[in-house]
Amino acid sequence: MPKIYPKKFKDKILDLAINKNESVNDIAEKYDISVNTVKRWVNESRKAVIDGKTYSLKRYNELEKHIKDIETENEILKFVLQKGVQWSNDVDKLLKLVQKSVDNGYHRTTVLKLLNVPTSTYYDWLKYEPTDTRKQDEKLKPLIKKIWENNNREYGVPRIQSSLREKNIYVGNRRLKRLMNELNIHAMTPTHKVYRKPAVVDDKTSVEDM
Repeated sequence: MPKIYPKKFKDKILDLAINKNESVNDIAEKYDISVNTVKRWVNESRKAVIDGKTYSLKRYNELEKHIKDIETENEILKFVLQKGVQWSNDVDKLLKLVQKSVDNGYHRTTVLKLLNVPTSTYYDWLKYEPTDTRKQDEKLKPLIKKIWENNNREYGVPRIQSSLREKNIYVGNRRLKRLMNELNIHAMTPTHKVYRKPAVVDDKTSVEDM
């Protein structure tokens, strides 16, 4: 337990160190107190004035650190928004975003805390080795998306499945549906223009009536 000194004694030490500019080492030796204790008291007693308010140096340093933490968090959030990644339902995208943030120099612990990602989840993701099926899925996705886009985004599971078969690629319904969900694509209903028959103007209508 650290030794507790009376306030009067502490004030006297501070007066000698700050107002009378006596050496910290001399004061420590003369009053049988450690040099580090004297230095700590001196640092804690120093003041900083911000917007008319006076803060101890310790409190000032705490506020400065807090401000820097907020600035860092804002930078990370700005970086995240610039990437335009919607991670709410996609853990893989979220973890890739964490890694991109870390690669761009942001502190890993801060990023994980800000994006509410458990540390264990992140490290499990780093160590994850995809299965052969998953590797095949990643190769299939670009093909599926290309077929969908080349056909006005109107193709659903049956027609995409048929297009893949023409390429000698056989994918089951459930698997194809899952991959399309992961790609966030679905068959869109084609829009058709509706032509209306023009109204016939009665020949008997007078100019004044029009």
